[in-house]
Amino acid sequence: MSELRQSLYASAQNQLAAKIYVDTATVKHQAREWSGLTGKNIEQISSAGFGLNWSNAMQLQAALTVGFPIGSQPDSVDKRNDVEAWLNLSKRF
Repeated sequence: MSELRQSLYASAQNQLAAKIYVDTATVKHQAREWSGLTGKNIEQISSAGFGLNWSNAMQLQAALTVGFPIGSQPDSVDKRNDVEAWLNLSKRF
């Protein structure tokens, strides 16, 4: 995964940063191919996206990430979404 981060705002109380990323993974379904295997044994999936990360002095954190698939759809995937979003809220202690 490659990620580029840029601070958008920073003070003693709050920090806000933006990021863009590209990610790819290769999946090998069977360690050894066998005679009854149908389809591809190795597939690749890739995505790109952007996000925002926020944190404050009270140890609260929030992250919003939006991702888009890029490249061809693997044979093992029946349907894939055009876009996916993740929201993560946390409190460190």
